[in-house]
Amino acid sequence: MSVVMGFAGLRIKNGMICFRPVIPEKWDRLSFKIDVKGCYFSINITRKKFYIKLESGNEIVIEVSGKKQKVSPGKPVEINI
Repeated sequence: MSVVMGFAGLRIKNGMICFRPVIPEKWDRLSFKIDVKGCYFSINITRKKFYIKLESGNEIVIEVSGKKQKVSPGKPVEINI
């Protein structure tokens, strides 16, 4: 959880799932799967892109680096960071 909360910047703010990723210089990417608020996500983060896929759960709005994004089940989303 320290990597997810630290480098991916996962937080829950006012009930919304939020990410503020900061990838270490020597890392190319960060990938993980996580269950948050009844939603199961696959997440891949590079220095410039945040990729998220809702594997199970209902459509949800998340925030990535201050940008709100709707995520629907089974539909991968790519967000510039």
